[in-house]
Amino acid sequence: RGAFLVATHDRALIDRVADTVVEVENGRLKRWPAGYDAYRRAKEEATAAARRAWERQQEQIQKTEEFIRRNIAGQKTKQAQARRKELERLERLERPGSGEPVASFVWGEVARTGDVVLTAEKLAAGYDAPVLRDVDLVLRRGERVAFLGPNGAGKTTLLRVLARRMAPLAGRVTTGHGVVAGWYDQELEDLPTVGTVLDALWEVHPLWSPTQARSWAARFGFSGEAADRPLSGLSGGERGRLTLARILASSPNLLFLDEPTNHLDLATCEALEEALGSFPGTLLLVSHDRRLVERIAQRVVVVRDGGVEEVRDLGAALELFGIGRPAQRAPSRSAASGTAGRRSPLAEEERRLRRDVAALEKEVAALEAELDRRHHTIAEAERLMADRTVWSDPARLRRVQADLDAARDGLDDLEERWAERAEDLEALQHRLEAVRRELGRG
Repeated sequence: RGAFLVATHDRALIDRVADTVVEVENGRLKRWPAGYDAYRRAKEEATAAARRAWERQQEQIQKTEEFIRRNIAGQKTKQAQARRKELERLERLERPGSGEPVASFVWGEVARTGDVVLTAEKLAAGYDAPVLRDVDLVLRRGERVAFLGPNGAGKTTLLRVLARRMAPLAGRVTTGHGVVAGWYDQELEDLPTVGTVLDALWEVHPLWSPTQARSWAARFGFSGEAADRPLSGLSGGERGRLTLARILASSPNLLFLDEPTNHLDLATCEALEEALGSFPGTLLLVSHDRRLVERIAQRVVVVRDGGVEEVRDLGAALELFGIGRPAQRAPSRSAASGTAGRRSPLAEEERRLRRDVAALEKEVAALEAELDRRHHTIAEAERLMADRTVWSDPARLRRVQADLDAARDGLDDLEERWAERAEDLEALQHRLEAVRRELGRG
C-alpha cells in the first residue's frame, strides 16, 4: 500500500479517506484521530481541558500573589519569599485560543420578495460558444438550490448569467419584485485591492459611522487594529471573510454563492454553513463541499453534457457521477481488536503522576496549615506579653512564654520542609502538564 498527504477543508473527503488528521494551527502541527467528526470532538475536548487547566493555574497564581502581598513584610516573610521564588519558576500555560478568528454571521433585516424570485427561459450560456443550452429554471422565495457537476460543465458560467454578471447568449433572465442580490465568487473579484478593511466596508455602506463599521468588521474576525489592516496584506481566508462581510452589509434577499468555502478555514466553514441554514432569503449555490450541499440545499440541479437536470438530492447526484454517498471510514483493525482499551506507558505515567500530585498537595496543605497555626500562636503570644495584666502575673506569663517557645521550636525546619515539598509539588505538576500535552499530541 502507498501513502498520501492531502491538504483540504473538504470534511466529507476527510471522513472518507483519512486515517489521521494533522492540523496546522499557530505555527504548530498536531495529530488528531481519523475522520472529521472524530477530530472535531477530540479537539473540543482537548481545548476544554486546556482551558480548565489554564483557569486553575490562573486562580492559583492569583492566590499566591495575594499571599505574597499580605505576608512579604510580616510574620510569614520566609513563606512569602519561597512562594515568590516558586512563582518565578512557574511555567505559565498559554491561554487556549481558537487560532484564526471565526466570523459571526448575523442576518439583518431582509426585505420580502415576491413569490417568484428568478426565472430563466431557454438560456444559452457561455463565452464564445454555448456550454449550456435551453436552460429553464424557476426559483421561488425561500428556496435553496445547489448546482453540481464536473469541472468545466458550466456551473459558474450559469450562475454568472443568472446573477446578471454576464449576458446570456440566448434566452432571458427575469428577477422578481423587491430582489436585492448578493454575489460571492471564488475569485473574490469584487473585493478592492487598495485601502483598509474599514475602507472596503465603507465602500458598500458609506453612511456607517466608524463605530458601526468597526462593530461590523469585528463580527467577521477583524477586531481592533485588524480593521485597519491594508487589503494587500490579507490572507485568502481573510479576504473571503471580508467579502462575506461586504455582501451581508447590503442585506441581500437573494444570494449567489460560487464555491463560498474555498478560502475559509474549517471553523468559518461551519459558521457559514450554520448561518446559511437560517438565511431568510433565497439562495443559489455552486459548491464541491458535499457537507455544505447536503445540509443546505433543498433542490439539487446537475449541470453536465450541455444541459441541466434536477435530481432528488445530493446522493442521487453523486450516483449519476458514479461516486456514491459520502461514507465514514470503518474502524481500523487495531481499534476493532480492542487495543485502545490498554493504557500506553505515557498514560500509565500520567495516572501515577496524578496520584503523586494529589498526595503531595495534601502534604503541602497540611504543612501550610501547621505553619499558619504556629504563626498565629506566636502573634497572639507576643500580643499577650505586651499586655500589662499578663507580664504582671508571673504564672500566666510563664504559660504564654511556654506557648511562644513551643510555636518557635523547629519553625525554621518546618518552613524549610514546606519550601522543599512545595518545590517538589511544582516539579511534579510541570511533569504532569508535559505528559498531558504529549498525550494530546498523540
